[in-house]
Amino acid sequence: MKCPDCGTENKENSKFCAKCGKEFENIKNSWWSKLGSKSKIGLIGGACCIGIILLIFITSMGSPDASTDSTGGSTGTYMTSAEIKEKAKEVSISELYSGSIAKGTPVKTKGYVVQSGSDSIRVCPIGSYENDIMVEGVFDGIYENDEVIIYGIYSGSTSYITVTEAERTIPLISDATVEKTGKRYSG
Repeated sequence: MKCPDCGTENKENSKFCAKCGKEFENIKNSWWSKLGSKSKIGLIGGACCIGIILLIFITSMGSPDASTDSTGGSTGTYMTSAEIKEKAKEVSISELYSGSIAKGTPVKTKGYVVQSGSDSIRVCPIGSYENDIMVEGVFDGIYENDEVIIYGIYSGSTSYITVTEAERTIPLISDATVEKTGKRYSG
């Protein structure tokens, strides 16, 4: 046992320091003084590991991964809905099919809903049932035949199976915000 006053190493069961006479009763009864040096090193090392893990966890919660967009897609950028809307390039659905739009580009397009769900919708150009696109986001109150304006990130293409069990590959807009124009398409 080491004396806290003078630092002299004493026998483990000593009641007083052999050099300065300091009484060890209060120190001897503490849980820390009863631990061996290997146990103390283990406790300190474990506490440091837990601290590092917590620090990593907390910092990862506060900042988005650079390889994801704001909904966890893979566009390589992070943008809020407001930033997407502000930077969106107005494109037609035909342009999305042409391949002239780079993946990760914020886009704005218009069409009518041909199939709706809570997290994805299919949209066609006004006046056509051809060239549908998939739009992913959160959509409350968006229904079939609603005319909509879409703001989102062009993310390349995706595939789905039609009711006739054919696979169809179409452009994908992710991270989307959809606004109703107030019009309904009657085809």
